[in-house]
Parts: sequence; structure tokens; C-alpha cells
Amino acid sequence: MRIVLAAAGGSEETASVYPTPLLALFLIVLLVATSVWIGGWFSLIVIARTTTATLSPQSRVAFFRHFGKVYGIASTVALVVALAFGLILLVGMPWTALSTWCAALSVFLIVVLIAGVLQARAQRRMRQQLIASPDQALQARTATGARAAAVLRAGLGVVSIAILVLAVVRMVS
Repeated sequence: MRIVLAAAGGSEETASVYPTPLLALFLIVLLVATSVWIGGWFSLIVIARTTTATLSPQSRVAFFRHFGKVYGIASTVALVVALAFGLILLVGMPWTALSTWCAALSVFLIVVLIAGVLQARAQRRMRQQLIASPDQALQARTATGARAAAVLRAGLGVVSIAILVLAVVRMVS
């Protein structure tokens, strides 16, 4: 049976069509998936800085070749689960401007993520080429790519946190 439940201290704007136990389960899954996604993003920054400071270029390329595959699967699953459960929760509530912003930023996050994955693959290929045949022009392009990667990672983080903040505001307002 589907009933409308207002969040504690909330209004009809925060009402959900899900029974309390199901709503709690959805929120827990969303919280865990979001934590894995945002925690992974933060960890990636730490790992990138650490490997730059401690590994040779060859070792760094080898590390990220393997790490990227494993991390890509884990982070993609977390993001898909977070977006799916966020959407489930949003459609179970009256749609508002904040709902639209959450949805729009989620689409933007996916676009930025795709750009980041493509850029990371290109960067890995350039680093492999640079190891095989040092070249000043390629070294400059690799450095530019590294700066672009940092901007993309920061963008992913900012957009992810913005979605989280807007979603929390939407749930409690």
C-alpha cells in the first residue's frame, strides 16, 4: 500500500509516496552509494598526488592502467546506484525547482564524467608515448593534459557536492 508520508518537520513539498521502511531503505542505499562516489573522488585526488611524488613515470602509468579499471567499475556502480536511488526518491515526491536542479546537475555530472574518462585515457596514452620516446612537445601536451585532468576532477567533485547539497535541501525543505 502506498501512502503519503511527510518528512519530520517538513511540509507537503517534502511528502513521499513510499512507506517509511522503504523510504529508509532507499535513503540508506543512496547514502552509502553517495559516500562511495564522493569518497572515491576524494581518494583519487590523494592517490594521484601521492603517485606523482613517489612513483617513476613507468610505474605510475602501470599503476593507473590497473587501478583505473578497478576504480572505474567501483565508482561507476556507486554513481549509477546513487543516481538511480536519487531519482527514485525524487519521483516519489512532488516535483519542485530543486528537483529540476538535481536532475539537471546529474546529467551535467555524467557529461563531465565522460569527458574526464576520455581525457584520462588520452593522458595515459601520452604518458606511455613520453616514456617510450621523450619529446619536448609531447611533454608540454602531457603537462597541459595533467592540468586539464585536475580541473575535470575538481569539477566532478564540485558538481557531486552541489547535487548532494541540493538533494538534502530538497528532502528537508
